Amino acid sequence: MEFTESYKQTGPCCFSPNSRFIAVAVDYRLVIRDTLSFKISYIEWAVDSEYILCGLYKRPMIQAWSLTQPEWTCKIDEGPAGIAYARWSPDSRHILTTSDFQLRLTVWSLVNTACVHVQWPKHGSPPPPPPQQKKKCTLFSIN
Repeated sequence: MEFTESYKQTGPCCFSPNSRFIAVAVDYRLVIRDTLSFKISYIEWAVDSEYILCGLYKRPMIQAWSLTQPEWTCKIDEGPAGIAYARWSPDSRHILTTSDFQLRLTVWSLVNTACVHVQWPKHGSPPPPPPQQKKKCTLFSIN
C-alpha cells in the first residue's frame, strides 16, 4: 500500500452535507478542505473490515487492499466502459461496478478472479450499499 503525505489532524473531522468539503480539527484550528481536489472519488470498507476499496472514477479504475494480508492488492480497470459506481457485495469477497451510462454491471470475484457482466442493469440512481447484516446478494439477468 502506498500513502500520500498525511494531513495533520488532532481532533474530529466531518463532511459537509453535500460532501464537497471536509472540516478537520488541528489543535485549536479548524481546517476546511475542498474534496474536489482529491484524486480518489470514492472509498468504502468491506462489511467484514478486512478490505478497503477506493474508486478513481476519472481513470476508470478501482483499487482494493487487504488489511490482513498487506501484500495482496486488487486493481480493476474498466477501460472505455468507465466506472460510475463501485460497491462491496455483502460477503466482502466481490466488488460490484456499474459502467458509465449504466450500460453494464460487473461482479468481480476476489476469490477466483472471475467476473460476470450483467448487461443493461435497471436502477435509476447509485445502487444502495448492501445491508450490513446480510451475507448474500441476488442478481437477475433476463435475456
